[in-house]
Amino acid sequence: MHPSLNHTDPAVVAQAAHHLLGSAHRWTDEEYTRAVDACGAADAIATLDAVVEHARSAGRLNAQMLFIAAHEARNRGQHDKAASRFADAASLESNVAELHYEAAVSWVALGDAQRAISAFRTALKLAPELTAAAFNIATLSNTLQNFEDALVTLDAHPLDDEMRWMGLFERGRALAGLGRFDEACDPFQACHQLQPNAPGLQANFAKALHGAKRGDDAFLWTKRWQELEPDGAESAVGRLPIFLQNVAWSNIAKDASALALALNEPPGLGAESLSLMWWFDEPEAMLRIAKTRFHALKPLHIDRLRNQNRAPSNKIRVAVLSADLNDHPVGRTTVALWESLDRDRIELTAYSWTAPKPTAMKERLERAFDRVVNIHTLTDAAAAQRIHDDGIDVLIDAMGMTTNERHAILLARPARVNVGFWGYPGTTGGVCDYLIADRILVPSEASRTHYSEAIIRMPDTYASTASYPDVIAPMSRELAGLPGDAVVLASFNHIGKLTPRCLELWLRILHACPSALLWLPKGSQTAETNLIEFAQARGVDSSRIRWHRGGLPETDYLARLACADLALDSFPYGGHSTTCDILYMGVPVIALSGRGFAARASSSILSAAGLSELACETSEQYEALAIKLALDHELRARYRQRAANARASALFNQTKHAAALSNAVVRIGLRARQALPAEAFDL
Repeated sequence: MHPSLNHTDPAVVAQAAHHLLGSAHRWTDEEYTRAVDACGAADAIATLDAVVEHARSAGRLNAQMLFIAAHEARNRGQHDKAASRFADAASLESNVAELHYEAAVSWVALGDAQRAISAFRTALKLAPELTAAAFNIATLSNTLQNFEDALVTLDAHPLDDEMRWMGLFERGRALAGLGRFDEACDPFQACHQLQPNAPGLQANFAKALHGAKRGDDAFLWTKRWQELEPDGAESAVGRLPIFLQNVAWSNIAKDASALALALNEPPGLGAESLSLMWWFDEPEAMLRIAKTRFHALKPLHIDRLRNQNRAPSNKIRVAVLSADLNDHPVGRTTVALWESLDRDRIELTAYSWTAPKPTAMKERLERAFDRVVNIHTLTDAAAAQRIHDDGIDVLIDAMGMTTNERHAILLARPARVNVGFWGYPGTTGGVCDYLIADRILVPSEASRTHYSEAIIRMPDTYASTASYPDVIAPMSRELAGLPGDAVVLASFNHIGKLTPRCLELWLRILHACPSALLWLPKGSQTAETNLIEFAQARGVDSSRIRWHRGGLPETDYLARLACADLALDSFPYGGHSTTCDILYMGVPVIALSGRGFAARASSSILSAAGLSELACETSEQYEALAIKLALDHELRARYRQRAANARASALFNQTKHAAALSNAVVRIGLRARQALPAEAFDL
């Protein structure tokens, strides 16, 4: 924030006021002397209040007097009074840019970003050369996630040389916030050249490089970030996904104390909390983190009288809130579900801020709803008002605490009830009233305590599966770059989900099965080097580890899955849609059940597929079962046939799944219309 006049010498403040406003002639000598002498005294605020009120009653209240009183209030930390005094002064001398600027600074101190932006804009309109106001608008817009506004402001008001690095930093933040990570890297690099140790630069540059899929560069910048900011729970959690995706476990060890603090005394984390589930199976901690974030969010206010004249509907009005109505796994796995919801009882709307790029899947998803409302350009408050005005009964959050979530909308309570489903494997800490789960994910009353929501347990599984092609020809081993005679043990989950305990177990399986190799997702060069070194230190040659690349078209991706003999699920964060894909292609999956939602997802999916015995309760069982299947060709063949037969199981019966979800949301909606509290139930 560019500094405003911040001085405690009353003579200096009075001189500044006189220079800006030139209205001292409207004071009496007694008023002026009392006002200036009061500054710094123990009863300064009371004295200045008395002077202001005396002048007001005498018709001599002026901006200079209010300016001095406002500065004294700010010096005493009374920012609410300071903001009020500056605003009053600006109303008297509305053409003085500095008054609006000073009022804005006080609004910032009070945490009222919207009023601050408005005042900064007025100051900038009056004095276009006041580029500090432009910088502050960009900073606050980024904080509010109004990234387009930040870019427009920076483009219209180039900053002077002294502030240029700050403008570059905010430009990088805005571009990264819009998901334009490649573009964001350039201003961050330029900022680094001007101000190498700018606060927050290492963290933001590392995240932009990570988003741009420049994994090796992201790792180097994250190491610098760790060196400059070795402490702090929030920083440690922010670094975690980058270290995980580079298999940089020694760096994670350096953050161990800070990560433990994040679990036990959590800061206000958002999407970055997801990576904690990749490393820890601590559902109690995830509840603490979610609750802390929930209490830190500020509810938006909407006009609840605006939809009073809307005609009532016999149908339950259900809406889905999502940025992923495209080729994202959430979109791909839910399209058949939305198409199949019971339209005799449900009216289905989507509120979407999906990227505008047209694809066949995006078009199909849009057809799956009765109506799609694009809220990409709407503020959270405007989007919440629209949802309320549309009379929505049940608002389904398909995002959870993931990137691009807009929980501020849900927190405004624009619908009668909020429901969490599929997009995030855990609790939201109070944002949602209900959570869609099942009897495997939440098996007991004790496990219900890990969630703030009332739990709805689906009859077979919570999982929603994709609309797969009926016939997919398996890819040849040769085309996949695999030897034809090897037993291929594969992991198709993200490489960042690997943990030392997980890889140690897989390497022991390789030791026990001489003809087996491990087929892993290709990561950065740093990730591959670190993983190979870990394996070699445990006696496994690098030739027994092969890599598969991502980014294939869906049919090729599915065809390649069939090249594996056996899939090994990662832990503690297992597969979700990936586990469904693998089973659809007839490959058995061995999973390890944990305690939290993400650690039990594959177990739920395997149960619905009729393969519950492949979900192990201990790592010893997991290891023994994997070795047994890897060594016994006939037994493995029988399980491959059972996996292939799972296409006819409850897992892939979207009609049944849609009927159950329809029953759930109708029951929720009717209960909400009666203003009854959320209540857990089983289907």
